[in-house]
Amino acid sequence: DPSDRDLFVMTANQLGFARYLAGDAEGASGFYQRVLELVPDEQEAMRWLGRIAFESGDEAGALRAVEYFERLSALYPDDDSAVYYARLSRDRVTFGVAASDAFQRGLQLYEAGALEDALADFRLALVENDDYVDAAVWAGRIELELGRPERAVPYWSAVVAARPDDAGAAWFLGVAQTQERWGVEAGEHHYRGLAAYEN
Repeated sequence: DPSDRDLFVMTANQLGFARYLAGDAEGASGFYQRVLELVPDEQEAMRWLGRIAFESGDEAGALRAVEYFERLSALYPDDDSAVYYARLSRDRVTFGVAASDAFQRGLQLYEAGALEDALADFRLALVENDDYVDAAVWAGRIELELGRPERAVPYWSAVVAARPDDAGAAWFLGVAQTQERWGVEAGEHHYRGLAAYEN
């Protein structure tokens, strides 16, 4: 039979989730906090406190979310959701909520094949925080995929300046510069020829 402690944890978690569904984040957090006071490593309470903090959408919430999700992923390393949200929360803290959220939208749009919309979000991420190098990587990649090397060059130049030891970025900058100078088709033939020669 479940112990009194187990029954309390189960009931408090259920009440917390009910308050969350009702839109009462503060009330939900209160129930989950009580669970952690009794069982400091309780997985579900910690997860939902992290989710509620993440969904607050501000810098303070991002900091709290990092704390909960990093603790959760350390305690439960197989918890892929915790690892995922820990990374997203760290990005929000590092680059700002608006920049991080724009970047994540860009990734989702890219996966859906909406390249122009994805590019708009990567550009927005850079407007919000021009140190967001990964956003420049994706913007440069999309501009190349869309056959616009002259627009790709500034992005790859920025990436190389930020990461001078990144051989991949240097290669993409070279591709963009070659295509800009000689045309997309000639540039593609040039690099295919190099690859064939090396093979």
